[in-house]
Amino acid sequence: MLTALLSLTLAARAEAPVQQGLLICPDPQTCEEDAAWLRTLGGGGRGGFAVLDFEQVVAAGAVPDDLPARDDYQAALARAREALERGRWGAVLDATNEGIAALGRWRGPVKTQELFDLFFLRGVAAVELGRDQSWSWSFQQAAAVADGQALPTPNASTAARQAWLDEQRKLTVGGRGTLELSGGPPGTHFSVNGRTVQVGPSGTATVNLWPGNHRVTATAPGQIRSWTVEVPVLAERTSAVQPDFTTYDEAATVLAALQQAVLTLQAPEPVADLLVAWCVRNQVQELRLMKVEEVVEQPPPLALTIADPPDDRPLAAAGEAVDMGDGVPTTYEGEVLQRHRVRSEAHAERVQRLRVVFFDPGTRRFSADAAVATALRPAPERLRLGLRASGLSMMQRSHVGLDLGLQVPLGPLSVDTRLGLVRADTAYNLYEGWIDQQLYHLYAGLRWAPSWTVAPFAGAGLDLYAPAAVGGRLSGGLQARMAQDWVAELEGGAGLMDKGLAWGGGLGLARRF
Repeated sequence: MLTALLSLTLAARAEAPVQQGLLICPDPQTCEEDAAWLRTLGGGGRGGFAVLDFEQVVAAGAVPDDLPARDDYQAALARAREALERGRWGAVLDATNEGIAALGRWRGPVKTQELFDLFFLRGVAAVELGRDQSWSWSFQQAAAVADGQALPTPNASTAARQAWLDEQRKLTVGGRGTLELSGGPPGTHFSVNGRTVQVGPSGTATVNLWPGNHRVTATAPGQIRSWTVEVPVLAERTSAVQPDFTTYDEAATVLAALQQAVLTLQAPEPVADLLVAWCVRNQVQELRLMKVEEVVEQPPPLALTIADPPDDRPLAAAGEAVDMGDGVPTTYEGEVLQRHRVRSEAHAERVQRLRVVFFDPGTRRFSADAAVATALRPAPERLRLGLRASGLSMMQRSHVGLDLGLQVPLGPLSVDTRLGLVRADTAYNLYEGWIDQQLYHLYAGLRWAPSWTVAPFAGAGLDLYAPAAVGGRLSGGLQARMAQDWVAELEGGAGLMDKGLAWGGGLGLARRF
């Protein structure tokens, strides 16, 4: 049993990493006691801790393997659905093929409707593109997943729906096949194509299915990862499958590896993979492995010295050997020394100490020193590149503009430069032979802003609207950092140009590098 304590200690400053604490303990009772002791210390952080049982984490899929494959599969299905609405059949076919390939790499659970849609959309695209009846396999596979249930079907043309009905009829002619599921540790649960299968008292389940490839997923108590395989089922024949968890990490194995990592700052690569997956799933930049240890502290030695017995010391000096009731003869001197040792040892104090090891998912490094973990030292901002849309009133005209901005931080100040285009609602006629609404904008100045998540800012610089006006400007506003590297800005300002006052405001979005 492994119990996790997660603490989100998001600080007000944007550079503070997202933190989580994983409490390593041998059983739930110990974890509850350790958690209660940690709370008396303030929970280990400003955000405190929330207790989460590791078995619940496993059941929720918080540490599955190959998360990118799952994301690729779901993203491909979303692209296929979008392309279907636009009638882009080639894009539908490409997206569904990518989704099927990613699904082969993902061994976690899937939803029945998503699996059905993936094959159904592939069949629709093949019909619309006239791919030599290659839709037959796709529609029959979709029917095998549906297994007689009336699942909602995406929009399709009359020709595609007719082909879908024809393939369903062909599939039912040969009858059903049988799938037998058995084996695995006690308490193993099975699902077929996303639907839970009831396992009998003997640990065996029998399912009658339409012919085709069926996705079988097994989960078992104490297993961190699920087991998945694609099983072919043929008409009037039986396919038997037994899950094999021997190549997968068990919770007890991972617990032992994490306890060892707390002591040696090392863990096997599969365990490091699980920690990285944990951090990716929860968007964590700093993971702390914490273990509460009990330490016996001896009191300082007394200023007491007992000299060694001299060589000519008579034997009678130690006293006569007597039985104190335990059947072990001892002398009076020996009993005095023994009771002195008991009294000294009785003052020994058992205290709890928290051992913390930092794990950086970026470098996959363990460290006992927070300063060594790169996640605790956010990379400094070197530049900021952004886009800004603005409105401006100048020389009795209204303008809209679009600027590309570049900022280079220099401590609390930053060099702010912008280059863009501005268009007036009325054409300018300031110079002979020049009549146009289009201006070119160039700005260079300095900006001050504190490094908070949401912070005000102020700036000053020179403005050039070529070829209409030039002057200086003061500006201010509010900036908010999002997703750690993105910054949204709301700005307003006013300036004194060579042809009068100018004022306006704008919205910006920038990326920090």
